[in-house]
Amino acid sequence: MSFVKLWRLIAPGIVFWLAVSGSVTAGGTLPVLPVTETFPDFAACLARLEDYAREDQAQVMARQTDASGLIREVTLETVGVVSTAATKARYDSTLWFHAGKADPALKQVETSHSYQTRSRTCDGGTLTAEGTDGYTLSTFDPLP
Repeated sequence: MSFVKLWRLIAPGIVFWLAVSGSVTAGGTLPVLPVTETFPDFAACLARLEDYAREDQAQVMARQTDASGLIREVTLETVGVVSTAATKARYDSTLWFHAGKADPALKQVETSHSYQTRSRTCDGGTLTAEGTDGYTLSTFDPLP
């Protein structure tokens, strides 16, 4: 614990302490169980990695606001498929899903954020995939 802060006096002689750590974050993650697929050769495995990259790219969506005021956006973080050796390649990606709604009374937009991180590797004809799914704290931005 980085420090302890006296929060407030509840009643005479009773003190309520709130412990606050500088490393506390709000959010959560769930591991995705590793999956292995076997292909006839490295070329077939590499083709599957490239399919994954196309599938992720197809999910990207520019910020949109629908008729009810719901704001949605999907972004992708990746450097693409990378060859790491003659018969080895890797595709790492994080898809971010953002959903929000304006609150005119507060003059803010609250946006929730979730993500899917995947690491996929080909070693010869063997593809191994693992990752995490998670979410972070909502963010609050001023209305445009």
